[in-house]
Amino acid sequence: MAKATKDFAAHVAYRHDATTAVKDMFHTWVLALRNSFEPRGEAWDRREAEYMALVERYGRDGIEVFTECLGLITMASQESPGDHIGQLYHALFANNKWRGQFFTPYNVSIMMARMTFSRDVIDNAIAEKGYVSAHEPSCGAGGMVVAMGEADALHPGSSNKWDYGIMNVHYAMQVAKHAAKGTVALLPGNKAA
Repeated sequence: MAKATKDFAAHVAYRHDATTAVKDMFHTWVLALRNSFEPRGEAWDRREAEYMALVERYGRDGIEVFTECLGLITMASQESPGDHIGQLYHALFANNKWRGQFFTPYNVSIMMARMTFSRDVIDNAIAEKGYVSAHEPSCGAGGMVVAMGEADALHPGSSNKWDYGIMNVHYAMQVAKHAAKGTVALLPGNKAA
């Protein structure tokens, strides 16, 4: 992550507000990932135009840094579960205590998920709705949602049925995070971009 942070500062942050640049980086991930597996049409064209506007804004060097960061997140996610996007966000100094933004350490998220996310809760949700619905109480990069998935995976017969009800960039970050891991499914009514 150190190289990505340095590259981000060198090619992106010195020209753009860091918080906006990080949100735009996440948005480019979602646009690219979504257009890679959804059929072409009007919505696809709109997302492609949004992506190209971001390419124009940040330049090729900036987009390459965004892509490098996604690659690092993908590799880290394959090695071990964790809030890798949150760690990257924190490393890029986009969190700001003056804005009330704080990074929840992943071990705290795991502890909370294991304390509250029992096999009974999972089984009852699937029996009632056909899927597990989880809410990210911190509205960050979704570390607690990832921790819930990890806690679920500890149970025999774990669920692969998740509904992300996270709005705007936060939902987009979850789609990007789980698309990188190959564990995302869009349910009717949810829109990432």
